[in-house]
Amino acid sequence: MNFSNLPQDEQEDINSSLKDRDLNLSEFEFDIRENSPPPGISAIAGEITVKHKRPGVSRIYKYGFGTAWTAEFERDLAANLFRIT
Repeated sequence: MNFSNLPQDEQEDINSSLKDRDLNLSEFEFDIRENSPPPGISAIAGEITVKHKRPGVSRIYKYGFGTAWTAEFERDLAANLFRIT
């Protein structure tokens, strides 16, 4: 799965975080891996790997019900963990 498979509100959060820093979505890759929920549980959960293409720096976020991965991504951008110059 990729960025376009994310819920619309999460896409908007990410685009807003990038725009605030004059960054473009095309500079990043999003690899989304869903975990199969146990029988009887319908909540979707998994991990999202976000990679900044130029320096090749990646971060992994847990996503699904009860997570705030978009806020974590924004904090990582602010802390320059993707090594954006």
